[in-house]
Amino acid sequence: MGYLIKKVVPQIVTAKILLGEDDIAASGSIYQIPEYPAIPGYFWNVLYMNGEIVEDSGSTPFTGVTNIHIQAEIAPNAQFRFGSGFMANAVGTWHTTVVTTILPTIYSKNSKLEIHNNSTLTGGATGLNIYVGAILIEY
Repeated sequence: MGYLIKKVVPQIVTAKILLGEDDIAASGSIYQIPEYPAIPGYFWNVLYMNGEIVEDSGSTPFTGVTNIHIQAEIAPNAQFRFGSGFMANAVGTWHTTVVTTILPTIYSKNSKLEIHNNSTLTGGATGLNIYVGAILIEY
């Protein structure tokens, strides 16, 4: 049996992304995150994704199903996602995401991370701060 132990300083990168009410209501949208570009020889492993509902132009919660998640650009599924009813909460509500349970998490080499919004949300007047932490891993 052979293995390689490589001691490196991990490169953990954090980012804060604000989605305004128009972004949240725009189902099918993909948002680029400049802090997580595609880097040859590496992949991003998301450690956490938290959200805070913030007042945008009002404080009316959205209705519908939340499907805002983070995934690698070419991966078929999310690494983390918000629960389905999260955006129906009041301003100031915090939420911790869950690892996707529908399909196994897939990490994509040489691929950037993106926020995907496949929600069916309507009627809201709030924004969403998304806090992300990911580690850059060499393969």
